[in-house]
Amino acid sequence: MTFTTGCLSTLRCLGCGYNLSCEGLAWNCSCQIILKSLVYNHMEKTALTPGEMAKARKKLYNFTFFSIISFTLLSGNIITLFSLRMGAGNFLIGLLSSFMYISYLFILIGRSLVKKYGLVKLMGRFWLLRYLSMIPILFAPIFALYNFWLAAYVLIVISVLGFNVARGIATTSYNPILGEITTG
Repeated sequence: MTFTTGCLSTLRCLGCGYNLSCEGLAWNCSCQIILKSLVYNHMEKTALTPGEMAKARKKLYNFTFFSIISFTLLSGNIITLFSLRMGAGNFLIGLLSSFMYISYLFILIGRSLVKKYGLVKLMGRFWLLRYLSMIPILFAPIFALYNFWLAAYVLIVISVLGFNVARGIATTSYNPILGEITTG
């Protein structure tokens, strides 16, 4: 397993106990069990300039504003009221309510995807996917209008589940990004 860092120190692998030395800019170990937090603590940080931090904070404020509005409208009580208006039963309402908590399980998947996409790209892609997953719910009232209740309920379930799964994956990146642009 290889980790790219900018340090010149050593690290002990938790899998085999082998002392890893920094070979150029990468840590190497064949057993692939390295305590990642130790590697992250040794990483050399690239500091943002004050201008870049101010620009990033402004973008974060705008993002947070729209995120709060969308989460309020697309999750929780609004979806419950929408589903009740369409005649959903207790089981469906309970299922939809549970998706918000299921999203926390997908943080683990998000952690594994950070290596592949990076923090910013991961958050951007899955936040966009989060919003795109709610498009099918727009067609639920049309199906309900023509008495295709099962199709309407399936669209609601798929949309809300997709929204919360993408939210859970993207949440992995939020705190590290927030910490990067607010420190200093």
